[in-house]
Amino acid sequence: MRGRFDRRRGAPTGLASDWGCQVVLCLATPGSPTKYAECVPPITKLWNALAMGGGFPSCTRVGIKTKSAKHGYTMTVTQPDGSTSRYSLDTRYQTVTQQ
Repeated sequence: MRGRFDRRRGAPTGLASDWGCQVVLCLATPGSPTKYAECVPPITKLWNALAMGGGFPSCTRVGIKTKSAKHGYTMTVTQPDGSTSRYSLDTRYQTVTQQ
């Protein structure tokens, strides 16, 4: 799995070796977190972990803050440059919406 996005394809490109970073990259994929085959395993693992009451994974390269919401989580991702992105994760329907 890669850590930046290829502007031509929108696909991840740089290394993301741990699960938490893979999850962040896949959740940030425009359209769907499972749009690319490389994202299916980490996102499937995320939904399964959350369904079993597990916590949200961390990524040492970015700041991740999650908060329980009515049907899932809200997640704020802070990049090293200080920019932030916000997402709503609905665990009932396994959907992600950028806010």
